[in-house]
Amino acid sequence: KRQTSTASPAEPGELPWYQESEHRRPLEVEKAIVDRLRRRFAGRPEVMIVSTIGLPIDASIALCSRAEFFITPWGAGLAKYRWICDLPGLALAGPSCERFQPIHLYDDPVFTEASSPMYFMGPNEVQDAPDDPVMVPGGDPDHMNIRVDLGAVRARIHAMIAALPHRDNAPSPG
Repeated sequence: KRQTSTASPAEPGELPWYQESEHRRPLEVEKAIVDRLRRRFAGRPEVMIVSTIGLPIDASIALCSRAEFFITPWGAGLAKYRWICDLPGLALAGPSCERFQPIHLYDDPVFTEASSPMYFMGPNEVQDAPDDPVMVPGGDPDHMNIRVDLGAVRARIHAMIAALPHRDNAPSPG
């Protein structure tokens, strides 16, 4: 259950309703996900996971600008990848996100001058998972867990790697 602490003000950058909550703060959840990905791909030099979670916006944008492409859940972070850095990438969005959000906000010429391609998973490759435990509370209908066809994601990643300009020192996607 959510509880608001009135005993002390929130620390800078801390949301007061998470102070005494049974849920972890969103940044803690995101960092844990990145840690799991790093452990999963440890020993694979061709896979580099770069996290901008919790960094100041200027450092985050500087790191994003060096990326070849991105893979991310659909959300506000796409503004950096698309509107500022004009990177190609893959956005993961479930059917509920597509119903409740302007899903093409970051790739439609009405909203952006971006010229790089943006990809979405197909309708049978991502499903909403409303009964899965929520990692970050909120109650918004578009904040829902999704289940992703990992084989389809892998195929999209390989296609994006294949579309990159050739470099002699680039590792092969194995």
